[in-house]
Amino acid sequence: MTQSEGGWISGAGDGITGRLFLTRAELKDLTGREQPAAQKRWLQANGWVFEEDAAGRPKVARAYFFNRMARTESSVPLDRCWEVNMEAFKG
Repeated sequence: MTQSEGGWISGAGDGITGRLFLTRAELKDLTGREQPAAQKRWLQANGWVFEEDAAGRPKVARAYFFNRMARTESSVPLDRCWEVNMEAFKG
C-alpha cells in the first residue's frame, strides 16, 4: 500500500479491505515510531486499542483505525460497530 494526498490507497491488487490489520509501514506512519516498543508506548499514551502478535509487534485492526480516524460527534460507538440488527431478519 502507498500513501496518496487523500490517504491510503491500495497497491498491487491487495485492496484496502483485504487486510485485517494495519501494515508495519502504516503503523510507523501513524505513530511516528519505528520500533515496536515505541509504537506500543505511543498507542497506549494516545488511547488506541491494539493487540500484540507472537513477536510482540502491535496489531491495530483496520476497521478500528478507520472508525477512530473518522470519528465525529455523530459516529457510532465502536462497541456498537459490529452489532447485528436481529430485528431486520424478522418478517
